[in-house]
Amino acid sequence: MLPGQAKQGEGAEDAPGATSSTADIDEAGAYYRVPYHVPSRDDGNIGHRRASGRFELAIEGALLADAVVREQLVERLGLVVHRVRLSHDRRTVHVLWDAYPGAAAAAEAALQRCAFRLRRHVAKVLRTRNTPYLEFRHDHLPPHQASVAAAIERVEREALQEASGSGESGAGAAGAGWGPAKVGGQQQQQQQQQQQQQQQQEEQQWEEEHWRDHVTEARLSAAAGAAPAAEGSAALAPDTLDEAIRELEARLPSRRRQHVPRQGGEQGGNSDNGWGG
Repeated sequence: MLPGQAKQGEGAEDAPGATSSTADIDEAGAYYRVPYHVPSRDDGNIGHRRASGRFELAIEGALLADAVVREQLVERLGLVVHRVRLSHDRRTVHVLWDAYPGAAAAAEAALQRCAFRLRRHVAKVLRTRNTPYLEFRHDHLPPHQASVAAAIERVEREALQEASGSGESGAGAAGAGWGPAKVGGQQQQQQQQQQQQQQQQEEQQWEEEHWRDHVTEARLSAAAGAAPAAEGSAALAPDTLDEAIRELEARLPSRRRQHVPRQGGEQGGNSDNGWGG
């Protein structure tokens, strides 16, 4: 009886059907997920846990130190040790392992062949005369639990993808100018532009009214034959009136020029100055 095959009945309640259903699970492509980092109450006291840790380090070192074992198990089949548990009587070491998907059956057969080499290396490292038996167990979930775990992880992955996609779309909209900050900034800019346009229109209207007042005052002064009271000069003749109008228009070259007919002169036709109403 090989060391790896001894005491198969002990601890069978921990993983029911693990050996018989290994090939079926590999063929079905079952999902493997085991929370082996979570400690359990069966680990024993502190001394027992320390002994389990020493055996775990020794077994992992044996997998990497022996070239034959490393090539057959680690490099080709991707075998990895999840956890090592020492029985309460310290006569058996349960090695929980996993391998590449679809390679569990080949890894189990290779472990049975290399069990003696691994046990001998562990004995050399720990310097013990009585080495516990090594019992290798494939660390996997039953088919129904594996399907539930796969469905849960798929839902979590889809939710994470949707969250990341919505975050990217929000960031893209903000970068393109459709974010809340950008929209508020655009509204403020539009309000400022409207205020500037309204102010310009008011200034233009005031300048046009001021220009009309000057022209009207000049025409009335010319018609009455008296000079304006502010300047105290002589009355404007019809010829000088046209020159005054041209001078006023030159001051506002960008405004709309409107011809105000002279009193007593032409009423709607072209005047002598060359521009009409």
